[in-house]
Amino acid sequence: MNNFILALNFISAMLAAVKQMIATLDDAMPDGTPGQAKLDVVKGWVDQAISAEERYAPAAQTIWSLLVPLISAIVAARKAQAAKAG
Repeated sequence: MNNFILALNFISAMLAAVKQMIATLDDAMPDGTPGQAKLDVVKGWVDQAISAEERYAPAAQTIWSLLVPLISAIVAARKAQAAKAG
């Protein structure tokens, strides 16, 4: 349970940064870049953030397990918004 709370604290603290990372990757990587390639970049960034804040290290796997569906939802929302605007 403690890892779950740590994971939620991390995600809460980093949510705005995760959204910005997604936007940055969408701008930096060409259209057609596989989503997994972008996800790998985000995972590396998240791993570095966890390493910088050692208290989150025990919850690293839980953090990533919770972030993947959240990232998918953010990407889907961005695509829907872009389609609506286009």
